[in-house]
Amino acid sequence: MKKSILTILLLLASITFCQAQKIETKKIFGGYTYFIDGKKTSIKKLDLVMQSHSEAFDIMDRAKGNYSLASLISGIGGGLIGWPLGTKLAGKEPNWNLALAGAGLIAVSIPLASSAHNKAKKAIDLYNSSIGSSTSFYEVKFIADGYGLGLCLKF
Repeated sequence: MKKSILTILLLLASITFCQAQKIETKKIFGGYTYFIDGKKTSIKKLDLVMQSHSEAFDIMDRAKGNYSLASLISGIGGGLIGWPLGTKLAGKEPNWNLALAGAGLIAVSIPLASSAHNKAKKAIDLYNSSIGSSTSFYEVKFIADGYGLGLCLKF
């Protein structure tokens, strides 16, 4: 009994020193890189961190949609450019109209990707400002079920 009380007290004491995850953005050639607590992450994983903040989560969800669409369109455009190049390397006569269509698709995907990163930046700023002003980043609940008593900790 003393060990379990001591464990609970140590757990609650350690919670007070926990901090929420701050997200950083760095501009690189051709886009942005996102970091959570110094570790590189993708735009697709950022919404998992933002689930506790509904407004930032909604904006990040739209950013993720734009990013996915831009990736799909640019991937198709890259394939349309690569097909005639491969045909030329094989010694056959390529259809350069496909390469032009691919270049057009890539040109269309650039504003979509830019919009996705702008929305992501807005969501990150909103999220970071909310964790800076918030005093509680966690929730502690005591749970009783068929297995016994427990302590639930949500970050």
